[in-house]
Amino acid sequence: MAVISSDTINSSLDFARMAQLRNNAKVDEEGSIKEVAQQFESIFVNMMLQSMRKATERSGLLDSHATETYEQMFDQELSMHLSKTGSFGVAEALERQIRFNQDRRVEDRESSFALDQQNKLPLARQDEKGLPISRKINDYGGMTRIFMPKYGIINERRHQLHEVIRLSGMNMIINDLYMPLIIKVASIPKERMQVYFIDNEDYFKRKNLLLDKDDKLLKDNDERMIFFTKGVIETVKKLNWMPDIIHLHGWFASLFPLYLKKLFADDPVFDNSKIVSSVYSKSFEGSLSKKIVEKIQFDAIDEDLSIIDNPSFESLTDLMIKFSDSVIISSDKIDKSTIASIKSHSKDSLSFKDSSDDDKLMEFLLKN
Repeated sequence: MAVISSDTINSSLDFARMAQLRNNAKVDEEGSIKEVAQQFESIFVNMMLQSMRKATERSGLLDSHATETYEQMFDQELSMHLSKTGSFGVAEALERQIRFNQDRRVEDRESSFALDQQNKLPLARQDEKGLPISRKINDYGGMTRIFMPKYGIINERRHQLHEVIRLSGMNMIINDLYMPLIIKVASIPKERMQVYFIDNEDYFKRKNLLLDKDDKLLKDNDERMIFFTKGVIETVKKLNWMPDIIHLHGWFASLFPLYLKKLFADDPVFDNSKIVSSVYSKSFEGSLSKKIVEKIQFDAIDEDLSIIDNPSFESLTDLMIKFSDSVIISSDKIDKSTIASIKSHSKDSLSFKDSSDDDKLMEFLLKN
């Protein structure tokens, strides 16, 4: 009769189970994590039990291959039971570690995705002079706060975002729907500046910024613009800040001047605020939803909005310029229609050449 070692039995059972788990993970990686962690704890506990038996002095009366096989099979079943009940906590700790490492891999993939999306971003590039100017304003005793949408590609853990609890519970009405407003904040390292993120799961949780997978404008960009605009304004009001200068960048912020001048014209928070808009070269083709006009009018803005009957890049920029106090030309390839808009609305402007000079840019901002 052949004698089969209990070690062989345990090994074959463990390897068979591991092979099964490997196959399951290909189908459902998320669901297999807990099972893998439990299997590891089971093996760990089994090894611990075997070590304990070896360290225990035996009488020799019942020693045999059959007894040893029974004990090891019993230990294996016991270790599997204990791992499922979480008695030792090894599986739980391992599961947390696996999920953490998994999140890190996702973060790396998202970072690569973010770089790719930034190349497709229809917003103009951020003003390269923005940060030095903000530092100078701080040096003069001022304070700069930055607002932006909390796009899904922004990693909250890496940049240490946290929710502003005292602002929780706010809702924005967008086209007769109540949309929850979540405000998150992070600090720029080594700078005395904070960045506030306007968040809403329906509008900004997706990984796409402003374009879909076919590089076409997202269908709800109009509502996202309105939500972002109202979200920033309501946040400033709630915190009772009284900004001297509101510096806007790009077409996604093009509704701010309209809302500030028409919907919040009598709000004391913005009594002394001046709106300076940085305009850039054309960054998208086509137009947003034409329903944007009725969605703006739903907010009781009594204004002729025929200027954006066709909400293209040119018309949105024109609207932005019309209600701004002054304009900064932030591109050397500015569209002719933008120059024409600045002239037709008689807006004070700073040329691209002068905007590249920190001192002249600072002087222009403080003048306004």
